[in-house]
Amino acid sequence: MISSHLAYPSIPAERHLRAEIRKAEENLSVNDIYAWLENLDGVSASPLSTPVTNTTMRTPFSEEHEVATRVYDSLLQRSEMTSTSLDILWSVLAVMPTNYTAWVYRRTVFRSLLHASRSALECSRITRKELVDSGALALRYSKNFQVWNHRNSVVSSYCSHVSETFGGGEVPLDERLLCDLALSADCKNYHTWSYRKWFVQRLNLLEGESGVTEMQLKNDSFNNSAWCHRYFAIHNDPNFSPVLAESEKNFAHSFLKRNRCNQAAQGYLSAMENAFESPDKSV
Repeated sequence: MISSHLAYPSIPAERHLRAEIRKAEENLSVNDIYAWLENLDGVSASPLSTPVTNTTMRTPFSEEHEVATRVYDSLLQRSEMTSTSLDILWSVLAVMPTNYTAWVYRRTVFRSLLHASRSALECSRITRKELVDSGALALRYSKNFQVWNHRNSVVSSYCSHVSETFGGGEVPLDERLLCDLALSADCKNYHTWSYRKWFVQRLNLLEGESGVTEMQLKNDSFNNSAWCHRYFAIHNDPNFSPVLAESEKNFAHSFLKRNRCNQAAQGYLSAMENAFESPDKSV
């Protein structure tokens, strides 16, 4: 659990940030890597493709991939922990979003900048920019585990550092906002739901999650991911009781009346029916 001294931005700030993330995604282009190729010193001009011999097969790379790899290799050799390094990595990851080491290096640079900050406000500013920029990558490549794992690390690093060093601060971004944006494009995205579950549990934000799942289920009652998230939210509610379980059974029944073959709703109903049953000790 994080420090109680961590506060959230106002709703107007969140609305502004929604537009900011969308704008960052629109500006995300694989062609940006060419600018770094021209302006970054020490970039190798040699091709990455292996020469064809009698014993090897040529590994095909797109031109953008070759350029991005050369720029990334040059960046690694420089070992600079600067905001410019984050900008370069943003362009690299736009081309190679599944590159594990590039994500690790980005986290290393981010943490270096975070720990060099002299105030909670500066930490918030640095983290906010990182969440916006990586948010663009999350929306573009929402099925990529790396981008969600990165956000997990960024939020965890920020919360720990600002609590231990400055005694608290303003959380730069309520991550449920980005999850809402990602789920509006793919309502069953496993990585998005998993990350949302982690975030609301990490920051004790379960209140309101049942309403989110209800809205999702009204759009698609067969969305098993939404049913699973609802069970997680309800079952971990401090006020979870047999009365609430009964209400949830009625909720599931309302969907089964429309379609008896809805296995996701049936599974949820069964879970609520067994929620307060004592285990059979004779088995």
